[in-house]
Amino acid sequence: MLVFGWHAMRRNSNRRAKVRQFSKLAEIRAALIAAGCSTIAKQAAAFGLRRSTTWALLNQAKRAGPTAPVIKRILSSPELPLRVRRKVEEYVEDKISGLYGHSAPRIRAFREEFQTGQNVLGPYLTTKKSNERLKAFRDFNACKTRIQDITDALISSGYTSLDEQAKALGLHRATVWTITKNKHKLGRLSTKTIERIITNPETPPRVRAAIQEYVAETAD
Repeated sequence: MLVFGWHAMRRNSNRRAKVRQFSKLAEIRAALIAAGCSTIAKQAAAFGLRRSTTWALLNQAKRAGPTAPVIKRILSSPELPLRVRRKVEEYVEDKISGLYGHSAPRIRAFREEFQTGQNVLGPYLTTKKSNERLKAFRDFNACKTRIQDITDALISSGYTSLDEQAKALGLHRATVWTITKNKHKLGRLSTKTIERIITNPETPPRVRAAIQEYVAETAD
């Protein structure tokens, strides 16, 4: 009876793990669509994969999920949107943590793929110091994603030209170009820039809301 109960608990645990994995893959697909990659062709281009591979990854609940080589190709793609990169990195971390129900040997092999050679996340998955570097790396990408959200809010509010965007934000054209092209070397907006946007009477409500979310997420 105890053996039967243990097997039932294990099956339920595995089922929950696979639901978590499928949910994370669904989040990646949703992030792609939110970034404007609504067709399989655009999604494949963003991933740097074949369309058949992309479709299988996003639409089939495979037991093992995407392999390490496939994930590394995705993270190496220059066309990968920042918000999608963040979701893929979360998938890697969750799988390494054992949240998707894989066996210890599989998890170990998967982890090793991201620790050796020139792999995309190699420097960020080993020691405590490396974990701090991983957090800094993810915070950097999170900031850049929030900056992209500000740009999206501008465009969705009807401000598509650089002149219109500069007026809407109350900033110089050069500063606005840096924001909309996400070219900040430090991946974040200065306090002075944030204050100018918030106090500008022409700032659209959507942009103001995006700025407030940015400030809330980047506050120490």
